[in-house]
Amino acid sequence: MSKHSIALLFFLSPVAVAEPAVQSALLPAVTIASEHRFNGLSLTDRNPALQLSLHYWRSDGWYAGVWMTNVNFLDAHNTTLEVDTYVGSEVRAGSWRVKIQGLYSAFDDHEPGPAYDFFQAKVEGSRTCGKTTLIAGVKWSPSGSFGAGRIVQMQGQLRYALTPWLDAEASLGRGFYARSNERTYWQTGLHARWRRMHFELLYMGLRSDLPLCGFVDWCEPGFVGRITLATY
Repeated sequence: MSKHSIALLFFLSPVAVAEPAVQSALLPAVTIASEHRFNGLSLTDRNPALQLSLHYWRSDGWYAGVWMTNVNFLDAHNTTLEVDTYVGSEVRAGSWRVKIQGLYSAFDDHEPGPAYDFFQAKVEGSRTCGKTTLIAGVKWSPSGSFGAGRIVQMQGQLRYALTPWLDAEASLGRGFYARSNERTYWQTGLHARWRRMHFELLYMGLRSDLPLCGFVDWCEPGFVGRITLATY
């Protein structure tokens, strides 16, 4: 057999290629915030919040985690705790990163009456061009918190890297509620990084089509500061 034939057989023969091993990591973090806001609405009666998280990351795009914070709704059940559990996957679609996620948010409120717990599905895409990152997403809940019914939310965010350690950001969202007031929420601010510390100063608020917050100031715009110690 000629050398050329041997070379051809070697080239055509199946070659076992080992797939790279999937890497993973557990990433804990702790945050101290001047207050906890969700879609512009204060959930701590404008008081500080301590927030803990544990994120499980995999190199194949899958991830999961748990996040918790204190809350204060001034309700008869004296609700004090929110725990969010989530799982999702991130894939590439051309120049976009697409994230699909399911989240369950649980609270320590008690029966009787509507519960605060809810499930939320999210599809989000992000694209970075130079120093600018664009993020757009849609969220859906079949039954929102405290009897709000079906919820659809659309949100867009823009980030710009001012320096390697400082970003500016702005976001705008709109929520459509089957049994509650439609509302627009927004925020803008700065995000700085130093070693494993993250610092955020944000100005945020919301506007509802009809009165939403009654005699409390949870809907009023305000500054929110956060300091996070993370392992990433």
